[in-house]
Amino acid sequence: MRHDGHITGSQQRIATTIDTPGHGPAISIQRKVLAVVVGGVLYGVLSWITNFSAVSGAFDGNLRPAVAIPVVYGFIYGPWVGFLVDFLGNLGLDYSSGFLGYPPDPATGNLLRDVVAAYVLN
Repeated sequence: MRHDGHITGSQQRIATTIDTPGHGPAISIQRKVLAVVVGGVLYGVLSWITNFSAVSGAFDGNLRPAVAIPVVYGFIYGPWVGFLVDFLGNLGLDYSSGFLGYPPDPATGNLLRDVVAAYVLN
């Protein structure tokens, strides 16, 4: 604000950005990619630590307190980041716990087909 009480153009843009809900500063693509990598690794490692907590039942699942990580990342960075954090974390957990054996035998050379076949065969 100038000394005479008038608002300058840059101050008006800042005030509009802060006061208008849903129109905050955009998060860069590099930050989102970094968030996906860090969140995926964090979710995979913390899920692997609690992988011993098996719950018997219809689906034979396990307790994962780390499921809050993709939710928080989704709230902060958007739904696609939360989805990718969850996808990478689950993929890392499945690979490290032996559920996802790659490459399947016989390998076809197509990555997507081999990953789907590894899930089905294991």
